[in-house]
Amino acid sequence: MHKRWADLVNAPFEGGYPTPEATELLREEALFQRAVQLYDWALPAVALESMRVACETAFGGGSNTIVRWRRIGPETLAVTSNPDVSYAFVWLDLKTDGPTVVDAAPQLQGLIDDAWQRPITDIGAAGPDHGQGGKFLIVPPGYTEPLPEGYFVCHSKTYRVFVFLRGFFTADSPDAGLAQIDQTQIYPLHSSEQATMNLVNGAGTPLPALPATDASYFDRLADIIDYEPAEREAFTMRGFAASLGIIQGIPFTPDANRRELLDTAARVGDKIGAAVSFGPSDDIRVWPERRWTSNMVPGPHVTSDPEFNAATYQDFDGMLTFFYSAFSTSNAMFLAMPGKGSQYAGCFFDANGDRLLGQTTYTLHIPADVPVANYWSLVLYDAETRCLIDTGAALPSIASNSALKLNSDGSADLHFGPTPPEGEPNWIQTVAGRGYLAALRLYGPTQEFFDRHWTPGDITPQP
Repeated sequence: MHKRWADLVNAPFEGGYPTPEATELLREEALFQRAVQLYDWALPAVALESMRVACETAFGGGSNTIVRWRRIGPETLAVTSNPDVSYAFVWLDLKTDGPTVVDAAPQLQGLIDDAWQRPITDIGAAGPDHGQGGKFLIVPPGYTEPLPEGYFVCHSKTYRVFVFLRGFFTADSPDAGLAQIDQTQIYPLHSSEQATMNLVNGAGTPLPALPATDASYFDRLADIIDYEPAEREAFTMRGFAASLGIIQGIPFTPDANRRELLDTAARVGDKIGAAVSFGPSDDIRVWPERRWTSNMVPGPHVTSDPEFNAATYQDFDGMLTFFYSAFSTSNAMFLAMPGKGSQYAGCFFDANGDRLLGQTTYTLHIPADVPVANYWSLVLYDAETRCLIDTGAALPSIASNSALKLNSDGSADLHFGPTPPEGEPNWIQTVAGRGYLAALRLYGPTQEFFDRHWTPGDITPQP
């Protein structure tokens, strides 16, 4: 038996009662265990709130502020961001503004999530506008006033809302994505005049948007619990929070001893997230004979639900795996929508089952006829931060909508390593001594993808 467990099992009791020493030991252990589980349970909300606070600190706030990146770079510390599509973040506050209109342009792709990263609606081909654009009316919780016609009405369970917009570009039209995004108009429904949009360029500005791994994580959680409605489905975990002093309407003021416990719990919770996310996951392999995995691609061991709900339980490990290495959910990411939406696969191991390491050179074969209506991309991320590898050089990505060199049969060979292989242009530089993960994205995956009629190679080490 593990020594720590043995100490708990053998805590002294007298006459059936715990001694003062045992009482203190076991109560502290209960609080520690609750704090660790609370850290992992709250990751969707705290991670998104960390992004919001970072954005508003760096660029200003308000629903009329659109922070955009033509190509997001490694200075933006947001997990598994994709540099092969133009990004935009907008943060709504329905408690302040009431029902809010998001007027999206045709062909724009995006999603709207609540404060717990639960999907409110898709925008674009997979949304109710079917890619034609339109006005989405985001309604706050508990709102009972009549609503006008002519909108895609979407109800949020939380006051804070995340609008995530994406615009596609090509090598020939690098600004096409931003041009789509910049047509967006956002304003409160009952405003007397439409706000002027504040279009902010996020490129080049350091953005520390990762969730904390110390006691300050719980300060942020306390802010969320205080601001958002209390949902009965979350009462058990809110009870865990209450036992630590996090209660709606009551200031959270932990003493030094409690902060030390929370600091340790945060570090352990973060490491558990890594262990769950990066461990072997044979049951969620996208292609049984390959190392690529996903808890989003529909399959026998995947809930195919953006809230990770199975028939009789929530897939807690699936939820933790996703939000440890990604942000934002939508129906289009989890459901089979041939020709629409997007699908993702991740890889943490090479063909031999060893971890991907920056000092090793690898090759990945992408067969011809990738089953996508739009494009595909391959991006590498640092294992510790889950953010873009920062080499100080080119972005760590290769995509079919940029300068990709194809073989004569239409396939492509990609190369990863610290130095470029001679005569091979499809190369992503890695950092010796750093582990990394690979993400394969398919935008507009076709039926051939869902039928598994196309299979990529494994990431194979080279001599």
